[in-house]
Amino acid sequence: MKTKKSQFLQDVLVVAAVVLILIILLFPFVWMVSSSLKPKTEIFSKNLEIIPRNATLANYKKLFFTTDFPFFFLNSFIVVSASVLFTVVISALAAYSLSR
Repeated sequence: MKTKKSQFLQDVLVVAAVVLILIILLFPFVWMVSSSLKPKTEIFSKNLEIIPRNATLANYKKLFFTTDFPFFFLNSFIVVSASVLFTVVISALAAYSLSR
């Protein structure tokens, strides 16, 4: 039988492990968002910083207004929607036949 102290220590270790794994998994996403808010000179500087000194939305403006990104995004949305609809219909039919 576990004592309260050993159970507490086990809970603390589990929470610490989960937090460490969460930090490792979220770091690339945080770095990506941080880099998207930096000007080009700050992205390629030798000083690696997570929080941008001069945050800017110019990269997003360039993405949406000077590239074909909205068109590509719409194409991807249409393909994904059709795939999901097709998969749900086929899966529902398969589930019905397996349940009978």
